[in-house]
Amino acid sequence: MARSCRLSFTLVHAFVASRVDYCGSLLIGAPRKTTDKLQRVLNSAARIVSNTRKFDQGLTHFRRSQLHWLDVVDRVRFRVCVQVFRCLHKMSPEYLSTYCQPVSTCDRLTVVISISHV
Repeated sequence: MARSCRLSFTLVHAFVASRVDYCGSLLIGAPRKTTDKLQRVLNSAARIVSNTRKFDQGLTHFRRSQLHWLDVVDRVRFRVCVQVFRCLHKMSPEYLSTYCQPVSTCDRLTVVISISHV
């Protein structure tokens, strides 16, 4: 990436992408209408970094291959999976680990996240 592209990437990541990720776990099961709004924000941010217009081709490819940004729904799912992994492997604070309880079945491991303590 060119210097101006790196600078815009840093600014966009600091002010936009970090805000999209903030409290992202609340978006699990959110209606598509809600996640689509955030996806449009992320696409606009990618357009700023790539210096492209709204209807130019290849924005999704640029966002995934150059910026390494997932779609909003995938970002949310990834963040929650990482947090559950950390809870199960005692890599998160104790108060979070108490919410994740592994439940083993014969062919797969299921994790039950308890929200009764909230």
